Amino acid sequence: MGTYQLENDPKRLWFTNHERIDEYELFSKVMDRIKQNPDIIVGERQSGPSEDIYNCFLKDKPFELIYDVDYGAGIYAENPDVISELKSWM
Repeated sequence: MGTYQLENDPKRLWFTNHERIDEYELFSKVMDRIKQNPDIIVGERQSGPSEDIYNCFLKDKPFELIYDVDYGAGIYAENPDVISELKSWM
């Protein structure tokens, strides 16, 4: 799976859907990949009206794994080092 970032939004990492699969299926693949990393702790799901958010940690640095029904799978982190590390690992 590929990733991309918008130039004006360095705190978010998005996932490309080249296979044109269902967005939730893509999110599930992202989640499976994240769970393979022993340095990541995946927290409980918080459900909103149009998104599910998982509060996660990469080596004690927080980030959010997001499934949004409108925008698909993404990651948000205040710390740009987290985004960089996840981007290189994904």
